[in-house]
Amino acid sequence: MITRNEEANIAECLDSLAFCDERIVVDCGSTDRTVTIAREKGVRVAYHPWQGFGPQKNHALSLARGDWVLSLDADERVSPALAVAIKGAIEEKVVDGYEFPRRSSFCGRPLRHSAGIPTTCSACSGAGGGTSPT
Repeated sequence: MITRNEEANIAECLDSLAFCDERIVVDCGSTDRTVTIAREKGVRVAYHPWQGFGPQKNHALSLARGDWVLSLDADERVSPALAVAIKGAIEEKVVDGYEFPRRSSFCGRPLRHSAGIPTTCSACSGAGGGTSPT
């Protein structure tokens, strides 16, 4: 996960990722409690100066040690049902990546109808699954 000043979001997001073997936060200079909260949650935290979304995500990917990577933003959550589905899909070992639907919201309310809704998130990929576009 890449972050900057995500104090309001990061704890809940990291809690939703408790099923993961490894959690990594790459921060680019938060001035709030983002880094402190991540460390309190037992997450590996690294600093990397901001160079754009693609380079930040790629740096985070380079730090991952596992065979699979799930990349989320701090304002995203993994439901318990999705966590079970992800673990089951990885255990099947039949594909190199997964895509799942994203529930978007605006002002705290779910977006059900709009241009580009529903969207999908290609956030779970096996080792060597590529890099983020720059």
